[in-house]
Amino acid sequence: MTQFNNFVANQEYDGLIASANPPAEVFSVPVAHGAAEKTVTRGTVLENADEKAYAILADDVLVSASADAIAIAYRTGHFVRGRVKNEDGSAVTAEQEDSLRLYGILLSDAVEV
Repeated sequence: MTQFNNFVANQEYDGLIASANPPAEVFSVPVAHGAAEKTVTRGTVLENADEKAYAILADDVLVSASADAIAIAYRTGHFVRGRVKNEDGSAVTAEQEDSLRLYGILLSDAVEV
């Protein structure tokens, strides 16, 4: 008899998603390569060619120095402001937050209890 209830993995809550509304919808995006190999981490704001924030990286991605990587990002959702960051680790600016809002991404403050 086949078993359909095997343990697959354990997922820890990292505090990135603040609420289920609006729903967090994902899509694939290119992440541009740089001068050296780098890891871009979950929660990083992605910007388009016009330097407008449009998505939040859903998972860590390793980007080589010679080629762009394809990653999964959130195109909509409600996220914790303190967990969303720029690639250099700096906080999201008000201009970036306004741009994200136009794409259906909301940021709000959250307190751990």
